Amino acid sequence: MTTIHILPDWHENEQAMPQGNDSIHQAQLFQSQGCDVNLLLVDYLTRLRSMFHTKNLDHVTYWSLYDDIQEVGLTDTRVVALQDFSWPETVYFVEMPDQIVAMQDDKLFAKIQLDGDNLGQIVAIIFYENDHQKTCLDIDDRGFVSRTTYFVNGEKTAVDYLTPSGEVAMHVSLPDQVVTTKETWFGAKKFANTTVLFQAILKQKISKISDEAPLIVTQTDVINQFLLENDIQHDIIYSAQERRETSKMTLPQCVKAVVTDNVSTTMVNQHYIPTFATILSEGKSQETANLDYYWVADQTIAQQLAVVSQFITILRDNEHARVIVDTPVALSQAVTNLIETSDQSTDIDDELLDNNGLSDELKMAGNQPATIKTFAERFIINIAPTEEKQQRAIEKVRVLVDLNTQPNAYLQTLALSALIPQINAVKTPFVLANQNGFIIDDVNELSAKIQFYQHNINDWAFAKNEAFKHSENYYDTVLWSKWQRVFDQVKPLGE
Repeated sequence: MTTIHILPDWHENEQAMPQGNDSIHQAQLFQSQGCDVNLLLVDYLTRLRSMFHTKNLDHVTYWSLYDDIQEVGLTDTRVVALQDFSWPETVYFVEMPDQIVAMQDDKLFAKIQLDGDNLGQIVAIIFYENDHQKTCLDIDDRGFVSRTTYFVNGEKTAVDYLTPSGEVAMHVSLPDQVVTTKETWFGAKKFANTTVLFQAILKQKISKISDEAPLIVTQTDVINQFLLENDIQHDIIYSAQERRETSKMTLPQCVKAVVTDNVSTTMVNQHYIPTFATILSEGKSQETANLDYYWVADQTIAQQLAVVSQFITILRDNEHARVIVDTPVALSQAVTNLIETSDQSTDIDDELLDNNGLSDELKMAGNQPATIKTFAERFIINIAPTEEKQQRAIEKVRVLVDLNTQPNAYLQTLALSALIPQINAVKTPFVLANQNGFIIDDVNELSAKIQFYQHNINDWAFAKNEAFKHSENYYDTVLWSKWQRVFDQVKPLGE
């Protein structure tokens, strides 16, 4: 079968894993249908192999612009440890949860940053002088120092991209951004900036892709400008996500189709295909002693305060209710204060336990709490959780609450997969009002809607059944059939 090529946009993910990303889920989908997938990577990614493993993409192939420039032929991962570096004899180390601090004469000498998923792996070392950053070494997960950044008085002055043997493959001076390369590229070794060099390399790479092979490109301002300014002959499928707000772009002539996850946009040759596939996995909330509700708290402070007030009503109604808070940043002090000032803590007696709906099986299994926890303890804060953490949490909750103007499509798909009712403030393709959830106009309705599912097991079971029927619309086979229609329009897949 013809290889499907994908050009992602992961420029913000040097050390972090992309979350909710269309390119990753497209690669997973195509791979699950037996297709060969090749990624065209133009971003600097030091943890790429780790990311592939986490996202079950070990079998995809890739071309990396930075690997070409840095002459990297390594493919296997290799752990870099402290003993791989030379340290002054007077330096001593202090271990912390997410990093190791190197001290010398009671002064900060260096910070060793560790991989959050593998604390044995060093991802960067920042050296200090007089409490100011001096140099920063970025470690590639294949086991070599890939980049050195230089600072003067805390300001970046230059960046070197290194070969695995330690030679400077590309030097970028700052702030003028002039680039000097070790090897000759297009008859030159000096370029006005990285954009000039990178665009020339990418254009050359695209020209070498077979005319019969589909090329899916992430639609962003930068990539759109690149396509408009360069004579790209290959037919391209744009991948647009609602959160990138790309509907106002002028489409280059080479773009023959646009795949979007937003049902309301109207672009030429547009195809609506959800980014995420449902994988049926019935939730486990009935197997736990707690009644957990998942709240996506990516809202203004005023909106969060209104939602918290509603959840406090729920917590007072049932001592086993908890709120799993999914937030991109720490909650504001105002929201934290509201939670803490509403606090209560009381011992639970046997009669109270019997009145709160715990099954005999759960009690015999020892799952009933010994005390009622404070409200602060019952709001469980997850800051910027990964997709994997979100999936584990969603499987154990009773209801998903997302009152944002753009609800999280990945979490909504997970809720469908786990057959969990959802409560939204806006219509989305994933929630059918009064079937697998509610659409509310007023946040003051929230506690009543949650209690509707909390107190009426038959209504909750009805919503689960509706979620099951609706989830069938998002199976991987359904999404794949939609993609096949796009390929048939632009680049039919060969056998």
